[in-house]
Amino acid sequence: MTTFLILGFLVLLLLTGMPIFAALGLSSAAILMIYEGRIDSIADTIFASLNNPLLATIPMFAFMAHVMIKAKVVDDLYDMANRLVGHIKGGLGFATILSCTIFSTISGSSVATALTIGSTAIPQMQRFGYRPRDTYGIIAAGGTLGILIPPSGPMILYAIVTDASIGALFLAGMIPGLIMAAIFAVFSWFQANAHGETKTQAWPGTRGCWPPS
Repeated sequence: MTTFLILGFLVLLLLTGMPIFAALGLSSAAILMIYEGRIDSIADTIFASLNNPLLATIPMFAFMAHVMIKAKVVDDLYDMANRLVGHIKGGLGFATILSCTIFSTISGSSVATALTIGSTAIPQMQRFGYRPRDTYGIIAAGGTLGILIPPSGPMILYAIVTDASIGALFLAGMIPGLIMAAIFAVFSWFQANAHGETKTQAWPGTRGCWPPS
């Protein structure tokens, strides 16, 4: 019964237009008052939760992704993917999914993957005749790979909260992530053939293709 009251209190606060962080904070304070009779333990609880070296991996992955963006490595990554599959009709969609897959193994974040690859891919896809719905759909789908393909920030958080094995979670996410990437790529090919998107390069697409560094 207490749980439903707390959830109802949280929903009521959110319906008033209160910011989410404030509503969650007040709800947490209510839980502490009910179960502990005081709220001065909030600071200790927060520090104990954050005092874990594994959490340092999340901002470090984000920092590495930011360095890649500033160093224009992402442009090289996208160019490499485009050279590999640009000779295929709809290959630009393939290249976008491939770039998202590779960048997901670096950033660990869906938002970072979608924003980073999208900034390079969207103008190119629009240039070669991709419909807006296909363009943004491919970026949105490819971005979801960021939380599934290791290293994944949410997986790290989940492992810390539940005491699960991070290595086991990474292994469990790798195969499904690659399968999803393949499904997205095939779907983008069907869409390209159905709506007349063009090739971006003539064969061989691998000429001058070097891994980004």
